[in-house]
Amino acid sequence: MNTAEFKAWIEAQIEDEATPARVADWCRRNAGKPVRSNNVPIGFSVVKAYGMTSLASPDYGTTGGRSGHSFLLSYKTTSATVPEYTNGGIDYPKDGDAPRGLRELNGFVGREERNAQRRALLADTTLLTALLKAVNKTKSAVAAYRAAVSELQTLTGYGEPGGADGYAIADLAEVIKEERK
Repeated sequence: MNTAEFKAWIEAQIEDEATPARVADWCRRNAGKPVRSNNVPIGFSVVKAYGMTSLASPDYGTTGGRSGHSFLLSYKTTSATVPEYTNGGIDYPKDGDAPRGLRELNGFVGREERNAQRRALLADTTLLTALLKAVNKTKSAVAAYRAAVSELQTLTGYGEPGGADGYAIADLAEVIKEERK
């Protein structure tokens, strides 16, 4: 990975700050009011499904949730009320109407700080270069490790002379069991 690619990757990690701020502002202005389709942030829609009421951005539905935002407002589809947003998080009504979640909005609480750190990294060429070097070094080490494990597996495979002790040899070589996501 080169510097331009790494910078582009970091820039892509910068979180949307405008949308969550609009939703938080909407929560502040409408706390306790019924959730209605004619009283939502511009571009959002009320989605009532599976016994829940959510607020969804237009691109959330069209991409199957791969982009955009969806904020769970209530575990009710009728009589759902807008939760209160104070001190950087959601305060839920005492009647238990709102879910203990709205984690989607609460998760945005640290976005300004995370984005500031990303922007500081982009501005600090020394740190950026050092981090990129560490990333590339790690990627090379992982590739070399995987090649060595593949070679070891070939030499200790079924029918090979080392195959009888394949598991013990892998343990001796400290082969790490990888789990792919």
